[in-house]
Amino acid sequence: MPTNDGHIALDSKILNDVNVSNLRLVLVQRFTDIGTEDLVVHGYANVFGPTVTSNTILAGTGFQSYRQECPFVGHQGCFYRVFPIGTPIDLAVMAKEITEAVPRIKDAEQALNRCGWSIFREKITTTKEGHRAVQKKGLKRLENSAFEYIMTYITDQHGNDIFVTHFIPKEGPNYSRELTALMDFLEIEEFEKCPESKYGKCFYTTCENEVKDFGFGRTADIAHKHFDSLEQEFPKALGLLIDTDTCLRRVGLNILKYREATSSSIETGGAVESTERKTVKISAEEPIRWDAFICHASEDKEPLVRELANKLNEAGVTVWYDEFTLQVGDSLRRSIDIGLAKSQYGIVVLSTSFFGKEWPQKELDGLAVRESHGKKVILPVWLDVDEDYIAKYSPTLADRVAAKSAEGIEKVISQLLSVIK
Repeated sequence: MPTNDGHIALDSKILNDVNVSNLRLVLVQRFTDIGTEDLVVHGYANVFGPTVTSNTILAGTGFQSYRQECPFVGHQGCFYRVFPIGTPIDLAVMAKEITEAVPRIKDAEQALNRCGWSIFREKITTTKEGHRAVQKKGLKRLENSAFEYIMTYITDQHGNDIFVTHFIPKEGPNYSRELTALMDFLEIEEFEKCPESKYGKCFYTTCENEVKDFGFGRTADIAHKHFDSLEQEFPKALGLLIDTDTCLRRVGLNILKYREATSSSIETGGAVESTERKTVKISAEEPIRWDAFICHASEDKEPLVRELANKLNEAGVTVWYDEFTLQVGDSLRRSIDIGLAKSQYGIVVLSTSFFGKEWPQKELDGLAVRESHGKKVILPVWLDVDEDYIAKYSPTLADRVAAKSAEGIEKVISQLLSVIK
């Protein structure tokens, strides 16, 4: 049993209890000692069978398994996770993001299966060294916009015949945090001086040719089939995993874990700062790139948002605004997620159109997750709505001091600048 068992307490009280689809989440405030308290989320999905379920997502996002009777979910067994007191937890949004992650992980798993790989490690495993060999033969090359894939066949010093798939990222040797986190999640090994990438880095997997019948045996046929699927299926799987992780981070969860960085891999203005192997801890929050992100419904561009963005820009505020930032070919969801993570503030234009659409409210959820321990991120602007109208949808938003479009654009700009600048 874990040392910090989320079921043991001097006293506890249920703060919230939600059911979404087959998933039940219960938020409990727990008192473990005098003056010591925390929050515990207990969860259980009433779904069975050898498939991805909400329980799979719970287990993959740091929830611990509890096999005894859980008094909070009322079931023999649950998953639970302990959070510091004061952590902003919107249980309904958390349950929604977890259940919506299930079909994405299913699709990612199916795409990886076609590549001979599995999130659940049921297929290829990197058990053999894939570079140092007695004999080596190059077999195939494929590429897409993300990777070059190279298949080799080696015989190692123990006489093992092994298919090796090398994944060589197109982004070069200074891999992004997302890429290394994805490869770590999939347990795909990294090799520093790969001859297939001109003695740069690569990632690789291996598959032993157990039938010893190179080119004709069943293992060989399957290895070739899986390799041929990489071009289409592997980027698809990675994209689904990134999307899932991004959405879960809005509610304080994650499936990907970012490595600690070294100063040799941190770049400033395109130049490497230092070659010293000094560990630099990366904070959980992304470095700031914009002063403000403008969250709005598209219907509100003409009456307010476009002029608001232009005037803030003229005042020297760096603004993430779709008409300023997005270019042809950009991923809308990915670009918005980066904007949400790397903006100091989120200007949220509240209107009847805003509350009538799901996407702007998802952006607001992402900003709300960042407001922890008293940090102010959300700057509301009311567009032709009043406090009573907003309170119908969000009492907490209605209680905030807001800039009001009815008082004129110059007043709105002045109030925003007083905070941002």
